[in-house]
Amino acid sequence: MSGHTIFLYLFAGFVGLAGAMMLVIPDRPAQSLEQGLGPEVMTEPL
Repeated sequence: MSGHTIFLYLFAGFVGLAGAMMLVIPDRPAQSLEQGLGPEVMTEPL
């Protein structure tokens, strides 16, 4: 049970960090996603 709660805390922290990054850098979320996922995502023109 403790492992599951730790996973929930990690997930909540990751979501919070992603939201904070989007708020701090509102004009760069697409570029960050493309850099993180790789070139196979960059099939659609920006």
